[in-house]
Formats: sequence, C-alpha cells, structure tokens
Amino acid sequence: MHAVPSMAGARHFSELICWQLADALRVEMFKLTRRRLFARDLKHQSQAEDAVDSVCRNIAEGFGCPSHTEFARFLEISRRSLNELLDSLRSAQLKGYVSPDEAVPIHT
Repeated sequence: MHAVPSMAGARHFSELICWQLADALRVEMFKLTRRRLFARDLKHQSQAEDAVDSVCRNIAEGFGCPSHTEFARFLEISRRSLNELLDSLRSAQLKGYVSPDEAVPIHT
C-alpha cells in the first residue's frame, strides 16, 4: 500500500485510504476470478472484475473533481459498485466457484 502523507492532503488518488482498501479488495477478487471454475464463466468473471475495477476507478475519477460535492457523488457510485461486487460474490458462492470462507476477506 501507498503511504499517506502525515501533514498534507493527498496529492494523488492512490494516497487515499479508501482507494488503497479498494485496490486490496481488487487484488483478492482477482485471485478468485482467476480460478478455473470462475474463469470458465466468462460473463460472470467479466462482470465481477468490472465491478471491482469500478470501485477503484470511481474513487480515482472523483479525486480529480473540483468540489467535495462532486467527489462525494463519485464515492457514492463507488459504493454502488461495491454492492454489485458483493452480489456477484454471493452468486459465485451459489455456483460453487468460491466457498463462504473464501469470501470472508471480500466481505470484511
């Protein structure tokens, strides 16, 4: 993870803790979507990966906004993408691609 400046505001989106956590989530989700059974379901794999990428992308895009209000809107969109990802993960559990225990790092 990237270090957050102690006295100054973030100068790059990667310094934001929310982006760092989302990126760590992305790493964990990609480990799951690369598994043989998951990867064979190309549509589900693509949707899950797009959802987790969207979490990070919207934080990054919002960081460049000129106002806090606009940035907050992008964070709301990011949260919606996170909800989509969690639903996709539930579907992956039901399909037998991942176990409930393997989903714990994503849910926490």
